[in-house]
Amino acid sequence: MKTHYMAIMVFCSLLAACTAAEPETLSPSEGGQDVPSVAEGMRVVDYSVAGGLHSKALGENLPANERISSLKYLLYDSAGKLEKERDIPGIGSTTVWPLTRENMSWEQREALKDTLSQSRSYTAVFIANTDPSLFGLDGSSDEQSVLHSYDDFGSACLSLPPVAFGDNNMFYLSIGKIQPGDEDVTRCDVLLERIVSRTDISRINPDIEYSGADNDGAWGAYLESLVENSLYPSAKGDENSGIFGSIMEFMEGFATDFSNRAVIIMPEDPSYISFASAMRDAAVSEKVLAAVQQQILDRYLQACSGIGQLRDRMQTWKDATVSFNLGNPASGFMIEDMAPRTVQGYSFDMKYVADGNGTVSVAGFGDDTGVFNTLSGISVSSQGRTVSFNVPAGFTFWQGMNRKNTVECNPLASLGFNSTDLTEAFTVQVNMTEILSSLSGWKQEFGAVFDDIIPGPDYSGSLEQFSFSIRIPACSEDNVIGYASLK
Repeated sequence: MKTHYMAIMVFCSLLAACTAAEPETLSPSEGGQDVPSVAEGMRVVDYSVAGGLHSKALGENLPANERISSLKYLLYDSAGKLEKERDIPGIGSTTVWPLTRENMSWEQREALKDTLSQSRSYTAVFIANTDPSLFGLDGSSDEQSVLHSYDDFGSACLSLPPVAFGDNNMFYLSIGKIQPGDEDVTRCDVLLERIVSRTDISRINPDIEYSGADNDGAWGAYLESLVENSLYPSAKGDENSGIFGSIMEFMEGFATDFSNRAVIIMPEDPSYISFASAMRDAAVSEKVLAAVQQQILDRYLQACSGIGQLRDRMQTWKDATVSFNLGNPASGFMIEDMAPRTVQGYSFDMKYVADGNGTVSVAGFGDDTGVFNTLSGISVSSQGRTVSFNVPAGFTFWQGMNRKNTVECNPLASLGFNSTDLTEAFTVQVNMTEILSSLSGWKQEFGAVFDDIIPGPDYSGSLEQFSFSIRIPACSEDNVIGYASLK
């Protein structure tokens, strides 16, 4: 286990990264103080506030009195047993920061000093915003508190509250070691550092509305792009699968029908044999696929337009209720280890209301290991509809401690199929004369052979307006799946 300790005179802070909050500092006054008389072998430990810098919390550059609403002092002996507990009075929205000895109240001066043995070592802990009332709790039981099991330093932990953090109630922490010393007065700096991280998450293109008849144009353009760039490529397949495989199979049969009839109509000219072989080449099927691609795209676009759950995915997040499903959520923060944990018995509801811009700001205990807070799914309730969807695996909701992360969610980044083996018959039309006459070995005489075999078992029309049936992955509500993305 890891503990952050201070020297006799100075507390160490939790080091922040990226957009970390600046620390709030408790330090001795510059002015002289009368040294109190103490019993032999004892000393006065003087914790006093010398002013802290602003930091970014849920708001931007908020002053300390809007962020620090309560302050608790815990003192542990060398064995980690709690010796003293004290709530510093007068901490709130009217507190004047920086809080120096000159502007402290008498009650605050008394609370921010202690009489301790010179020969013993201690661990001093200051935690901001553990007052249960800040979260609608009454502190009457463990379930009604956010600070738990703190009789022992090794088991002391914080839990995420049952309501969302706000500007004025995120947790700040300072841990320091007081070493033995023979001075009468030990003065200490206390650096409070925020220990929760913040993630801002919003839907892609938050100002574009896709729901409702008035927005059919925006939704149609978005869906068309999805069909062309993700659904169709996943349906295309190769020589042995998907749409291309079905066209290859058809051309094999069509070439065989041609060859079987040509041997009867023009037995004296064996060139039909090599031409039939050329018809079976994958390059010919590629030309056929290119000629019918738009017809397949139109079919898929029409089908997807009728799948309402796809459009629901893109409903607005503005003022919506957004819920997040976390795997192995870090419901607690172990104070001695300075690290998040999943603590049995402490749970929290990851349900929030987005602001008018469609952004959800969520604070919690983050880490760099990727073990905790893995996001698996999101639910959005807006305009009388609730839609839920999974997100890519491996995304950590809060990355690191005391960081701000901005995430863009695309609820419908791409489309695919549950199974490309589930197919439907689809009839396409192509100018086969244009394709076949471009092949080496084409002869005008072959036209009579084709006229003789058309219509066939699964094709009709004429060589110029040639209709035939292929199998394509079924574009049904049960078989089309949407994929979300996070970045």
